[in-house]
Amino acid sequence: MLYNNMLHDDALVVQLTVSQIKAIIRDVLQESPSYLTSEKSETLTIEEVSELTGYKKATLYKLTHERKIPFHKPAHGGRRIFFKRAEINQWLESNLFETNEKSLTQKEKICKTNKLTNYGKAK
Repeated sequence: MLYNNMLHDDALVVQLTVSQIKAIIRDVLQESPSYLTSEKSETLTIEEVSELTGYKKATLYKLTHERKIPFHKPAHGGRRIFFKRAEINQWLESNLFETNEKSLTQKEKICKTNKLTNYGKAK
């Protein structure tokens, strides 16, 4: 089998069961999310958006009807709707709620700025 410190293509290296191979593949895929996202389609169906967001399909249809979520329809018309992954991710992240600490810090900065701007002015 070994010839000049090289393995031949037909050399047996490891014996694994199918379940062991599946476990190895699952572990590798879980450890490399960049590989998974690079292979995913940029166009999503309603089912994929439901899985991504955790919303039920009925809720997503309601949001599209109310034009509260970005979506696309084919140029030829039809009833199917599609979503773009980047637009859905942006939509999910669009309504940021700041922490109380960050909010207080910003309010303190505004108060200090107002005090400096109004310093010495008659009231």
